[in-house]
Amino acid sequence: MLLILLAGIAVACGGSGGLESAVTEAPNADPPATTSAEAQLQTAAGQPVLGVFDPRSLLRRIYVLVEPGWSEARLTSLMDDLRAEADADPANDAVEGVEHYVMDDDSQFDTLFAELPRTEQGDTSNWPADYVTDHTVAYSKLFLLPDGSGGIDRAYILCFDLEVGCDTDNPPARYDQ
Repeated sequence: MLLILLAGIAVACGGSGGLESAVTEAPNADPPATTSAEAQLQTAAGQPVLGVFDPRSLLRRIYVLVEPGWSEARLTSLMDDLRAEADADPANDAVEGVEHYVMDDDSQFDTLFAELPRTEQGDTSNWPADYVTDHTVAYSKLFLLPDGSGGIDRAYILCFDLEVGCDTDNPPARYDQ
């Protein structure tokens, strides 16, 4: 089994309240992934990290747990903190970007996490789609957007509804890179 060391996270935190380091075994060992059930990772905002997934696309996905019923304003504030934390973490320099998924229930997260490597390869036969749709309350998505002068900007867009998608023209929050 492949061991994943999130040492860069520990370096970035330096005791300042960011994600704590952890060593865990990755399911299927390909691609690198870690869950926090054993590690008890937390964000700087104090929310539990359910898991970190590094897909082949090099867009790291960090899954965070909140209690049900958070308002969009509170979720936006959390996402502001998560984006700042990800931008300051040198461990993220090795990936193309970091997307966050905020969940309000972890009852099927182990299934979701175990299926991520398979869904990346196109096998969605065991993907817990209803759970993901029902319990993903916010997420940030990296977009390449026109900058108005013929170029392209990289920007994370905050989204609230997986079924509707992200409003890139009028997002609740935009984080330019």
